[in-house]
Amino acid sequence: MDYQIYYKLDQQIDGQKLLGSIQELINKFQKNNSGSIPILCIGVKSITYDNTTIIPKLEHTIQEES
Repeated sequence: MDYQIYYKLDQQIDGQKLLGSIQELINKFQKNNSGSIPILCIGVKSITYDNTTIIPKLEHTIQEES
């Protein structure tokens, strides 16, 4: 079973919630002994965590599925 976190365009992200979601995913993956955890953030304006706002850099990584 796949677990993924998606964030919508121009959405402001609460870093605390994001970390909570990631921790939840990690726990599930550890139980299932699965591989990597896909987290997809598209067009995210900013992430706030501990009163700090992080503006994600625009980086494109394209991987071909085999």
